[in-house]
Amino acid sequence: MVFVGCFCILVALYQVFVFSQPHFYTLFSTGMFALFWGIHDRIATEPLFSGWGARDALFFFATLSVVCVVIDQAGIALGYWTYPHYGADDQLRKYVFEWAVALLYHMAALSLGTEILVRLGMDRRHAFPTSLLAFVTLVGLFTEALNMQVQSWVVLSMPVSDYQIGGFYVIFQTLGYWLMALIPYLLYRVTGRLFEKP
Repeated sequence: MVFVGCFCILVALYQVFVFSQPHFYTLFSTGMFALFWGIHDRIATEPLFSGWGARDALFFFATLSVVCVVIDQAGIALGYWTYPHYGADDQLRKYVFEWAVALLYHMAALSLGTEILVRLGMDRRHAFPTSLLAFVTLVGLFTEALNMQVQSWVVLSMPVSDYQIGGFYVIFQTLGYWLMALIPYLLYRVTGRLFEKP
């Protein structure tokens, strides 16, 4: 899993820096999810998706995909972001890999960061929010820095404040990326409880 993740990320970086390919995010999201998931399951006491069957996975991914479409369409309608290089034939790939899988890697980053901090001696109750503030924010900055090279998406404005630092929208880089981790995490927890074995 870790090897596959690293390979996908390297190819995605090649797409960005050699070909300036806006669709790099498909492989990048897949690679980041595989990498974080693989590392998490090597160090965590409970692996992600442990004990899940096909029904659990199908419900989770289908629900997450619907949520992604709703959020994206709302964001576009409100003028928060746009996709200058995407056409009608890119929509399925966008929502499966560049939204649903992308949210999954932010969730995996949140879970991995939590496990690392717990291993370093932090109480889990404090490790979770610290991981959100530190790990997820750093992963979001890395993601956005790559995107700014090719503009797979372009942030146009944000609610509350359009304040930017070096071209990075502060609201998007904080609250935006935190929600990208928290939304799939909450759905993950709901799915686990919904199909909990008696």
